[in-house]
Amino acid sequence: MRITQSSGDFKAKAIAGTHTVLIALDCVEGRRKGLKGFSFQREMVGAGSTGAKFLRSQKVFKSVVPDPKNAHDPADPTKPACFYTDKFPVQSFLWGDYAASPETKYRFVIRPMYGTPGALTTDPADELSFEITTEKEWGPGETHGVWFNRGAIASQAFADHLDAALVIALADEHPHLGGADVDADEVRFCFGHSGPS
Repeated sequence: MRITQSSGDFKAKAIAGTHTVLIALDCVEGRRKGLKGFSFQREMVGAGSTGAKFLRSQKVFKSVVPDPKNAHDPADPTKPACFYTDKFPVQSFLWGDYAASPETKYRFVIRPMYGTPGALTTDPADELSFEITTEKEWGPGETHGVWFNRGAIASQAFADHLDAALVIALADEHPHLGGADVDADEVRFCFGHSGPS
């Protein structure tokens, strides 16, 4: 399923797969100044819904949380602190929700965040809100399927933009590159080379 939603100077395009919802964001150039990122709120629509929740953040503002790795939950100091996008927004125009369930309707509310870290604000006129349904994983009687993920996309981009001969030579010389076993024949196959270099 694909959705495009606009509000004020902001636009979102969402694409849902079986377990993933990818969201691309855009805004007019003049609104990028001072933009600190986007908060994401997600809610399952229908039976089983537990209400809207802000999604977890991967990055924090150092001026607010100087040492996030050692920060603790104020309610339970034995647990690490959790950070959410309402206070620590996603600082990207592309975001992926990889915790979605197949054949499930979700409501997303995305808010552009401005202001200073620790005192962020948003304008309700800019709020992007939409519902999207993930795809069914299996149909009646189906036993096989093909799915694509960002790893496949990244692998294809890797193959398109790098010198195949150089990558094959590296795989031949360093079969344990990056701590993983690298099979030069598999690398040749990915780059469309059938025989040895």
